[in-house]
Amino acid sequence: MDGECSRASVVRADPSGRMQVLQVVVYAGDVRDGVEHFEPYGFTSCPADAPSDGRGAEAVVVDLGGCPDHPVAIVVGDRRYRLTGLAKGEVAIHDDQGQKVHVTRDGIVVEGKAVTIKSDTVKLGNDADAALVREPTLKQYLDDLEAALNGLQAQALVWSVPRPSVPTDLGTTAVTAK
Repeated sequence: MDGECSRASVVRADPSGRMQVLQVVVYAGDVRDGVEHFEPYGFTSCPADAPSDGRGAEAVVVDLGGCPDHPVAIVVGDRRYRLTGLAKGEVAIHDDQGQKVHVTRDGIVVEGKAVTIKSDTVKLGNDADAALVREPTLKQYLDDLEAALNGLQAQALVWSVPRPSVPTDLGTTAVTAK
């Protein structure tokens, strides 16, 4: 036999390293520390610590080569938060707070406390003919205004026109966007 395979309860996770490690209790009562949690490329999760009753996430732990010195968790699940009722062929990602991205038969549903999109442009529509473009921040507006005023000052020198007095400290100027 190349490796012993066991069910285990996850006690806690440490996601700080390049490979997340778990502390688990194998159902025979054996506490295992430093169990590497292998995850599919591009996906990661951090299971919640077990509550006081010990009924938290569960893992399938394999002793590679039958050696108990190098256990790995090949899958971790938490039945307390598993989404139910998906139709055949549907896919979802979710957390313990009920937030989810659900690829349904009719489209994609995103549910969460807040949805943040970090991108300069978000394209919408069948042909991506509509777009949401990030608005400049107040600091960008003030920087642009200062550059424009500096440009006017340079033009005034070139034209030998008396320069208008231009404030140099815009940090205290209040600007109200409409």
